Amino acid sequence: MKQILWIVVSLVVLVLGCILLFIFAMIPDNSEEEAEKMGTAYIDERFPDRAEVYGTLFDNMGNHEFEYAAEAGHENGVDFLIYEDSQQKVVKDNYATRYYEEQIEKELDSYISREITKVEAMDVFIINPLSQYQGEDDLPEFTEVAFDPLVDISLGRGAEEGDEDMLRSLLSFMKEEIGLDQGGARFVYEFTSGDEMLLVDY
Repeated sequence: MKQILWIVVSLVVLVLGCILLFIFAMIPDNSEEEAEKMGTAYIDERFPDRAEVYGTLFDNMGNHEFEYAAEAGHENGVDFLIYEDSQQKVVKDNYATRYYEEQIEKELDSYISREITKVEAMDVFIINPLSQYQGEDDLPEFTEVAFDPLVDISLGRGAEEGDEDMLRSLLSFMKEEIGLDQGGARFVYEFTSGDEMLLVDY
């Protein structure tokens, strides 16, 4: 009898816990509202009539220098973040970084589609922050800016002979045809293959 009572009580506690979690999840978080207001005010000052806030991003893993950020879209199609630096307490944006990342992706798209097979995704990440372009969207060509892009290529296969040569050819294209003075590229292999990623830079 005691065992049955213990099971019933445990189930009741579990159900009540789930209900409370659901209720708390439905309560609007003031931090989200504050992030949206901050983003809107920033756009009104820096990108008037050229961008708008469409959501918020919550970083609960500590991967960024913020907890909440406003997600914004520029009229040219570039999505970027507006946030308060948790250490410096200064409002920042990553528009320039996202703009240049997308420009490089467009330049590389046809080459990668032609020269590399079984590509599942390709992303460009600019490692060093472009703090000199905070709040600006009238930017110079990427060949005139010093940064270190990393081309991240996810493959639907394991490692193969010739992969390093393939990456070196890509880096040669980046340097000679696109005009990037430095950078790197890596293959991220299919998880089930057990192969470690391959990184090459110049």
